[in-house]
Amino acid sequence: GGSHATKIQTLMDEKGRTIDKIKMERQCLKDATIFYKIKAAEYKEFTQAKEGYQRKVERLKYESRKAEQKIRDAQWNETKEQRDGERKERMRAQNLRLAAVAAGCQVFVGGLLNSCSEADLWDFFGEKASITDVTIPFDRESNSSKGFGFVVFEQESQALELIEECNWQSVAGISHKALSMKVAEKSRMQIEWEEKTPPESRP
Repeated sequence: GGSHATKIQTLMDEKGRTIDKIKMERQCLKDATIFYKIKAAEYKEFTQAKEGYQRKVERLKYESRKAEQKIRDAQWNETKEQRDGERKERMRAQNLRLAAVAAGCQVFVGGLLNSCSEADLWDFFGEKASITDVTIPFDRESNSSKGFGFVVFEQESQALELIEECNWQSVAGISHKALSMKVAEKSRMQIEWEEKTPPESRP
């Protein structure tokens, strides 16, 4: 009987140890589950925060690109308005010159000094006759005078008189040695402009 009781006690002790072990393992599992849930929550919070930060960064980048594009558009519009204004001014000046040539007599004046300006020609010929336009072509690369110009006289008779008077004459501050003057032939642009622009529509 004693050995039977001992065996039962042994089994009871083993059962107790097993139960304690199960309890311990359950507690460990519970602790691990809680730890996992905490880490999962932290990771979720971190992921949400990271995504929120990334969205904020992308929004800031988008707003920055939008602002830069707005600045570029404003600069383009400003330069476009400036270019349009300059183009209109060139067209206005060109039309005025074409109209002056159409109404008067254009004379070629060669042998000019590089330092001779349109104002110099205005002063020189303007004292002798009524002139309506003066132009000196410039070389785009060197930005210097090509050495000749055109003067438009209001009256053909005055133009012819001055050609007679000044041709092959040396003029201080104007010519190299002597002026070379003649009535200029009308350019193709001039002829086409006169054909398509009736007198009443000219400036």
